[in-house]
Amino acid sequence: MSPRVALVTYSTKPRGGVVHTLSLAEALSARGTSVPVIALGDRFFRDVRAPCHLVPAPPRGDTLEQRVADSVDALERGLAALTDDFDILHTQDCISARAAVRLRDAGAPITVVRTVHHVDDFTTQALSDCQRQSIIQLGTVTDQDLHDWYRSADALAFPSVKEGWGLAVLEAMSADLPVVASDIAVFREYLTDGRNAVLTGVGDPRSLAAGLRAVITDAGLRQRLIAGGRLVVPRFTWDRAARQHERIYESITASRSA
Repeated sequence: MSPRVALVTYSTKPRGGVVHTLSLAEALSARGTSVPVIALGDRFFRDVRAPCHLVPAPPRGDTLEQRVADSVDALERGLAALTDDFDILHTQDCISARAAVRLRDAGAPITVVRTVHHVDDFTTQALSDCQRQSIIQLGTVTDQDLHDWYRSADALAFPSVKEGWGLAVLEAMSADLPVVASDIAVFREYLTDGRNAVLTGVGDPRSLAAGLRAVITDAGLRQRLIAGGRLVVPRFTWDRAARQHERIYESITASRSA
């Protein structure tokens, strides 16, 4: 019997992990595998072509620490009513993972899987508020508008110092946009400097400027990067991700049975 799986995320807003969760759920649904999304919030930022269960978010706390704690508590209460319906809770962030692990450790017959998308280092409340406010003021755009925005640019500058994957790279490549990114391990898993991206020194403004200057001034390099990007994108489809997740879920169920 196939495992009963739910994808769990802490938000319904257009954050990277949430976008990943919805896209994966839709790809699984398209393959005939029903994997509901459980999320904290009142409505998603877009229509979702997969089953969804929304857990009411708590009132907004005064501090970041309080908001995180309240979110974990609220999601734990919401999941508690659903644990008999699932064998695996596939969590997508620290809040959903903490809520699910609490239930597991209290005796719920579930396996908790965690995908780590990125790690944020918040050291001050001011930085937390700045990030939150910038997201709220950006608002939500449609997939077509996002594609058009990429197409209107000359290159994607993506100087991250740490990433779980970097979905924006594939979004840019799908719009035939040259990519200038940091030379970090996760990007080297699927990018090659000079072939499908320009990889620059981590935290090095001069290296980033040189990479962007090369893309802007060297037409041959731009065309080489665009052509290389077109070869990268088809390797990472949501259908392929769905197939791999199905194998992982089945292996987890098999190991538990054994």
